[in-house]
Amino acid sequence: VGDGIDPPEEEPAWSVPEATPRVAILDSADPLKRTAPAVEACRQAGLEAVVDRNLERALDHADIFLYLPQMEGFGSAILAAAIRKVPVVAAAVGGIPEVIVDAETGLLTDGSVQQAAAALSRLANDSNLARGIADRAFNLVTSCFSSDIMVDRTAEVYRSLLTS
Repeated sequence: VGDGIDPPEEEPAWSVPEATPRVAILDSADPLKRTAPAVEACRQAGLEAVVDRNLERALDHADIFLYLPQMEGFGSAILAAAIRKVPVVAAAVGGIPEVIVDAETGLLTDGSVQQAAAALSRLANDSNLARGIADRAFNLVTSCFSSDIMVDRTAEVYRSLLTS
């Protein structure tokens, strides 16, 4: 069970983005993660891209997380952003809509550069929206996707399979 996340000892404080918000982007050699389109969306939105192979480091230096994979099983990268109260813009693919409810716990796009740039601009220009999304996503992750909860749910699935 590797997709759960451990809540921090202390709830992180959401911070108002700097003059030009920084956008974390996972630098991946996997073409399905679509790093180049994410960087282009940042450029079009006039925001600074923080591209790094180490997602946690990128998130620690960013105000928004942009994730535009072509396919995604669950979206554990989104959990890593949510636990840090970094609001997320992501493509609505695979399991991502299980974690992101559009305009509630993140902003969903069709994965295009144009929609991603528009969503980034929306968050960059509306700190109340960004803060609300960050708070609600943090609450969702800590209440539904912690490692303990994910282990319990997985064990329950195995128990039900063994008894059926």
